[in-house]
Amino acid sequence: MTETITSPIAARTAADTLNTRARIQLLHGRAGFGIAPAALTAAVPDGYTAAVDTLLGYPDKPADPPALTPWPTVPPIFAGADERALYQKTRVAAQVETNKARSEGGQQLRRWWSDLFRTTSSPLQENLTLFWH
Repeated sequence: MTETITSPIAARTAADTLNTRARIQLLHGRAGFGIAPAALTAAVPDGYTAAVDTLLGYPDKPADPPALTPWPTVPPIFAGADERALYQKTRVAAQVETNKARSEGGQQLRRWWSDLFRTTSSPLQENLTLFWH
């Protein structure tokens, strides 16, 4: 059985690298939803300070919102008494469509934002947005 003897300098460099790796992983875990293993491996040689600078250097531009389901048009108000029943039916149908569009729009926004959280290049920006709202 052969033992590999490493120098104290090599051992200390390996420990520093592991420490930097753990610190960058913790930083991304606190600032967002963590970091992908490949991105973590790529960030380690640059060091912890560069990881902090990268995390804080997000663009001051909001994300583009999704296209939402359009709301239905509200029917015009009828003046005649015989048109009142038709107006009520049309109004109820429009209200049902409006509620459906509101519900679908809310679901679209939640899906869009959760996808943005997972895929953004600036997780701290989205985390701060969630914190302040």
